[in-house]
Parts: sequence; structure tokens; C-alpha cells
Amino acid sequence: MSNGKGRCLLTTLVLLGGTGQVWAENDALPFQLSGHVEGSLTYDASSGSDKMILGRVFDFENQDPTLNQMTLAIERMVDPSKHQFDVGGRVEWMYGADARKLHSTGLFDYYGGEVQNQFDLTQAYVDVAIPFGNGIRLRMGKFVTPLGFEVIDPTGNWLYSHSYLFGAIAFTHIGAMATYVINDRLTFDVGISRGWDDALEDKNDAMDLLGKVSYQLTPQTSLIWVMSAGPERAGDNGVWRTTLNGIINHQVNDDLKLGGEGLWVLDGGMESSWYGIAGYAQYRPCGSRHVALNLRGEWFVDQTGGLYGTSSNLYEVTLGLGITPLPDDKYGKNLMIRPEIRADYAEHDFFGGGTENFQFTAAIDAIYSF
Repeated sequence: MSNGKGRCLLTTLVLLGGTGQVWAENDALPFQLSGHVEGSLTYDASSGSDKMILGRVFDFENQDPTLNQMTLAIERMVDPSKHQFDVGGRVEWMYGADARKLHSTGLFDYYGGEVQNQFDLTQAYVDVAIPFGNGIRLRMGKFVTPLGFEVIDPTGNWLYSHSYLFGAIAFTHIGAMATYVINDRLTFDVGISRGWDDALEDKNDAMDLLGKVSYQLTPQTSLIWVMSAGPERAGDNGVWRTTLNGIINHQVNDDLKLGGEGLWVLDGGMESSWYGIAGYAQYRPCGSRHVALNLRGEWFVDQTGGLYGTSSNLYEVTLGLGITPLPDDKYGKNLMIRPEIRADYAEHDFFGGGTENFQFTAAIDAIYSF
């Protein structure tokens, strides 16, 4: 064994883990069933903390074992590149603590915040493949937002806790969005929706515009630009919220993957705005299938208090592991464990019930996918 291979083996044995995503598929069925279960625990070391960790999206409860998500989805995918008319779609239900933060206006939002575990219809859309040009996929219904590096589904994220940027965008839209693949490097998406997290009811009478451009710069590097624009304030069609979101992914080698995100939201121009950047790194020792070491650094500014009620200049660094203990087992490969530590800093007292400008948290979650 060479010294290089010996170091790789030693590092892998020390870290013992990995990340992955599993979708249930059966070629004999005309659709796919999939889902996951996620549970977690977060500890906030701030002296003034209570059960609410400020600035967080889903992981805001302190020292409270949480059933974050139980999801079940049924899906039939369409392939516009086959140049034939086809119909599919997806329906996805969620139960758990995260669902209370995802409700769209008029859909399951009658629960209120007192019930911890709630139901939510996260997605319900129809996909139509239209044989025009290279093929168009038209999606109609309720779907997750195209904005953001991080997503609602925890199997799509490198870390358990979410960035401030994730909490500064929409979760879902209800509307229509068309996807057109120009070539193997360039894809366009364009659509309209009722607005940020609106469903059966709308906060106003106006529609939003959605757009996305995906470009494969090199085999190792992809660029994504997303925008949304439209009125988002209740009862006000004249004040527009414009969101610009840029995302980059770069595969350095088999061991190292990098990512980055920039976000700028103008809610009525400079009257109310928030913006920030985040950088990500994932390292798999010797391309390990067992373990990934994940890192995120972030700077976020709520310039006029549009999100938190007071102007905030926030920084955070998160270090975590993604562990798949049994990647070669038929059922064990679906288990992922993600311990992490996180340090947050605010320019002014923001954490610990508004008494401290520093916050340290430790957390762990476990996800089983099927």
C-alpha cells in the first residue's frame, strides 16, 4: 500500500460516513413513489436563549427533539426530448414540524403556530411534454421555487441547518412554468405565479414573473441565474419585489466540490431590501461514499428590517459531516446522519432573545429516504 493510499484509508476510517439521495423506482409501474423521514435535535449555547433560535427557518427550536419531515410523493416524469406529447406530474405531502413554515396562503394555513406537527401539500402539479422544437415541458400547479442554492427537501442539502439566504426567498409558487432546452449546455425557464407562497388565496390581485437560465460553462462548472418580480405586499399591487439570485457549482475533482450563491431582493426599491452571499465546500476523502465534510460561510444583510423587524448584518460559519454508515446495504444505504456545529455573529445584539451578538449551536439530524 502506497503512502497516499494509506492516508486515504486512514482518513476515511476516521470520518466514517457519506451523503446520498435515494428515489424509489420501479420500471413496472407508470409512476414512482418516494419519500423520506427526518428527525433532529439542536442545542443553542446562548445564555439568553429559550426555545426560539432567531434567524433560523426550520431548525429554530432549542433542545427539543423534532420530527422535521415525513414526506410521500407520487410522480410520473415526462421527457420532452422524445418529441412526443406526454402528461405526468407530481403530488407531494408533508407531515412534521417543518410543514408549519411552508403553508401557502389559503392552503393549510388555518393551523396556526401552536400545533408543532402539521400537514402540508408541498407540491401538486401537472407536467405536459409538448413536441415543439427541442421539446417543451409545461408545468402547471403548485411547485417549489426555482430560487435558492438550498432546498426544502433535506436530501438535497449538504448541511442540516439552513442559510439566512434560504429564509429570505419564497418556498413555493402556484402558477405555470415552461422549460426549454436549447442545447446540452443552455436551458431556459419562464413562468408566472400568484406570488411568494400564495395558493388558494392571494395577498393581492397581481401576478409574478419567474425566470431561470441554466448554463453548463464547462463539464465541471454550472451557472444558474434566477429572477422573480411582482407585488408581494398584502393589498398592494403597486409595490414590486424584485429578486435576483445567482448560483454556481464547480466540481474541482472527485474529492472536492464547491458552490456559491448571491441574492439581492428589492422590495419596493431601496425602501426595503435584503441581500447576501454564501459559499459552500464539500470534501469526500478519496471520493468516499461513506463520508462528506461540509462547510458553509455566509454574510447576510437585512438592510431595513424587512425580514426581522430591525436592520441586521449577520455572519455565520457552519461545519458538518454527512454520514452514510451502510452505503453498500440494500436498505442501510438510505440512511444519512448529519452532525454539525455553527457559529453566528451579528453586528448588533440579535441572538439569545436579543441580548447577544454571538450564537453557537450544535445540531444533528438523521434522514431515511425511500
